[in-house]
Amino acid sequence: MRLLIELIIAAALIALVWNKSAKEWIGEAPVIGQHMTSSSQSPAPLVKTAVSPPTSATSPKAFTGHIYYTDEQGKSYWLDAQGKRHYQP
Repeated sequence: MRLLIELIIAAALIALVWNKSAKEWIGEAPVIGQHMTSSSQSPAPLVKTAVSPPTSATSPKAFTGHIYYTDEQGKSYWLDAQGKRHYQP
């Protein structure tokens, strides 16, 4: 019974908005419609700025995809799939 009522409500909502877009329905609502309509003032233009590419100490060719750790002696290493340490030369 509940499913039948939900289907009827869904069909009624689809029938109501079939010929009008949701924006038109919202524009007619007294509270929401005021915010959706265009005002006489134009919004401030968006300013696009270029972002410089990040600089790093290592070149992209030197990137290996490994996460490096530091041991107790200060040496840097990475771990393989079995957990074996591979130290930097």
